[in-house]
Amino acid sequence: MDEKGIEAFYALSCELTGFDRVELDGTGVGNIYVEQVTKNIGPDTVATLFRVWSDIENRCPQGQREREIAERIFDEPELRAAAERIVMLWYTGSWYYVPPFDTQVVSAETYIEGLMWKAIRSHPIAAKAQGYGAWALPPPSAA
Repeated sequence: MDEKGIEAFYALSCELTGFDRVELDGTGVGNIYVEQVTKNIGPDTVATLFRVWSDIENRCPQGQREREIAERIFDEPELRAAAERIVMLWYTGSWYYVPPFDTQVVSAETYIEGLMWKAIRSHPIAAKAQGYGAWALPPPSAA
């Protein structure tokens, strides 16, 4: 995928996941995800998805994008399936062939860097320890 496609992937991923670009880059697995999306969704669907997203991004102010994504991406079955898989990939580090049954963890690294851990304010068991004595502290607040 070219640089323009990678930028579209990240911009759409930010919009779909609710995480900003710095947070997504910080996972260190974005390039792996770009490969997974291209390989599993296919270049034609990816091109259509990014073309629709680019139009939304360029035409709509920030506050209207959610509605446009719902109407133009999530109302189109093929694009919806692609967008859902991108979200699940970022959150779980797994590729969902047929959600929720046929799944494959992309790699140990992608599982560890899944956004689900940040979203629930936890850590992947046995992979990123919270530190000595963390068990004695109350969980972080949702505020």
